[in-house]
Amino acid sequence: MQRRTDGFVARAVGSRALVFGAALVVGNGLALRGAAAQSAAPLRLTLADMVRRGVDSSLQVGEVSTRVRRANAQLLQARASGRPQVTTTALWQWNVQNQFQSLLPSSATTGTSARVPSAADPLLRILGADYQLGVGAAVSQRLFDGGRQRAMVQAAAATATATLQAEASTRAATMLSLVDAYASARLADLLQEYADSAVAHAERVVQQTDTLWRTGVLAEYEHLRARLVREDVAAERERARTSRELAQLRVRLLLGLASTASLELIDSLEVVPTFLAPLAARPVSRALDQARWEVSAAESQSQAVRAQRWPSLAIQSSYQRFTYPTRPFPRAADSFLPQFTVGFGVTHGGWTGGRWAADRALAHANVDAARVRLQCVEQQLTLRTREAELQEATSSAAYRAGATQVAMAQRTLTIGEVRLREGMATAVEVSDVRRQLYQALAARSRAARDVLLARARLALLPDLPVVPSSDSPCVMSSR
Repeated sequence: MQRRTDGFVARAVGSRALVFGAALVVGNGLALRGAAAQSAAPLRLTLADMVRRGVDSSLQVGEVSTRVRRANAQLLQARASGRPQVTTTALWQWNVQNQFQSLLPSSATTGTSARVPSAADPLLRILGADYQLGVGAAVSQRLFDGGRQRAMVQAAAATATATLQAEASTRAATMLSLVDAYASARLADLLQEYADSAVAHAERVVQQTDTLWRTGVLAEYEHLRARLVREDVAAERERARTSRELAQLRVRLLLGLASTASLELIDSLEVVPTFLAPLAARPVSRALDQARWEVSAAESQSQAVRAQRWPSLAIQSSYQRFTYPTRPFPRAADSFLPQFTVGFGVTHGGWTGGRWAADRALAHANVDAARVRLQCVEQQLTLRTREAELQEATSSAAYRAGATQVAMAQRTLTIGEVRLREGMATAVEVSDVRRQLYQALAARSRAARDVLLARARLALLPDLPVVPSSDSPCVMSSR
């Protein structure tokens, strides 16, 4: 009896353990599945989020930022060259063989202290010493250079400012590229949705016409028309799917994401880029400022070249203390001999073989080229501003026309569905009307994308760089 009771208890405990273990396995599986689902959640992006993240991860912006730091460092170098230069020195020297030791009196011992007695000539004692220790400091300052150093500082400052303007222009160009990528990806999403809806409706129409054709109610002509429409919209869906995949990949690359990352674009194409409004308030174009600073840098460099014909005057001073111990390291009793010098130096390129004339001609050519670029930028800005305004007006008009076409297509579809119920129209005819509605929706979406890009371009116009093209006025006038 006792054995039966023990066996029953053991089986009960084993069953409970089995149930508990199964519960743990199921719970862990659900937890892992939930974690996987959470990790696969799409990244939700607004237009402002994408622009902010894209600018932070842009390689072009990082490269221009490096140029800004380099220009600032060169400016510090130019300023430092006109300040006093102080250097310190320390010397420890062991004369393994000395040509003056043969002049010293020697004794039976071979030690240095015996070879250089205290009664020896002080000059010979210094020249024949085995060790030498010295410390000192030197200072130099340029007193006159014909204005070359000041011109180099001005050129470096102008270059640094121009590079800073170039960085802002690169940021603006990157922002416009990000807006374009976001709008194109959002348009691809909409076109994919329209294509999927068109294919689903075309499948239903084909099924309806196939049934009616097989029962003899509908002619084969209508059935073939429905099948042709289905094949056509299916091909459009494949093209839309390919365009969407490429647009999504472009967004991932611009944001530095994995190529398989899932994205969800939240903002519609009708969104107004209000975060770009502060940039539109800039009165002067950064490209124009950059061109002006480049002219200033070229003129300053030309002044620095002209200043090379003047001599350069500098003052130099040094203070040193030396000792010549009899051991590797001096003792407190060893005396340090001082040396203090002050001097003036004048340098002038008396004959350079024509190098100064060549440098001057090159500097003048750089100034002329910078001034030509400035005129080109001014003309390009006039053309670009008017072009951006016209593009915005044209895109807005196209969007309004697209909205009217969508309303007309929706009204036509409503009438067509009524005619279909009354038996006055066929399903294929209504399918054609629905397809026209999808085409109108796609055209309106494209126009909305163009409006968004045109408004973003207008907002970023003061900061965008100027890239000369083959049809620009400056290129045409130079032919």
